[in-house]
Amino acid sequence: LSSKDIIPSIDLIYIEALKQRVIEIINLLNSSINPFYRLNDIDKFIETNIVLIVEQIILNEHYKRMNNQGRRIENVIFSWLRGYVVASYFINTLKKTWQTNFIPTGGDNPYAKEMKDFCRTSTADFEFSYQGEIWRLEFQSGFQGINDIKKSKFEEAKKQYTLNCQKTVCVHVDLFNGKIGFILLHTIAEDQIQWIKNPQMEGQEVYQIEEKYFRWQLLEEPKNVKDILK
Repeated sequence: LSSKDIIPSIDLIYIEALKQRVIEIINLLNSSINPFYRLNDIDKFIETNIVLIVEQIILNEHYKRMNNQGRRIENVIFSWLRGYVVASYFINTLKKTWQTNFIPTGGDNPYAKEMKDFCRTSTADFEFSYQGEIWRLEFQSGFQGINDIKKSKFEEAKKQYTLNCQKTVCVHVDLFNGKIGFILLHTIAEDQIQWIKNPQMEGQEVYQIEEKYFRWQLLEEPKNVKDILK
């Protein structure tokens, strides 16, 4: 009776404009940060990680699985794409500085043919090897100077550490302030965290990332991995 099953068609012209904005963001980022981070073939990166990804989202209708929280679906696609692109960009930097490969483990694969395989999960985004151990990496990005982590991410990290002795690091890129935070989720005790409710996330409890965790500045060369994962 509510007609919630009727999904309006998306505005492809608006999608194209939003896609161009993401391209502008990544071009500006690549030209502004420390040369160590920069990608030499930024045009190839844009084609692979923006142009083709938008095509897949539309072709496979993955936007129907995105939680709009009252927003236009085009804006939801924009938010998802922006985060996906920033993660893809900085994973290249982490590969170079940490000298390891990152294996995707999250559920939002834009190339998934089945809609059920494109979903938001509590599983960390990547796994990687460091000093003989398999770590989990949760990647986040912030664009408005508001930096927080969902309680569910802490719970998943604690669960994996308890059951499998697997450690989890959250990498949070704050593009608004030009810095990157690294939080070892498995090491923070529950009584050290002050949870607050975020109305933009349907009232979910989150932890506001403290300034002490932001140890990389985008205008500076990155720190050694040993200084991060200790």
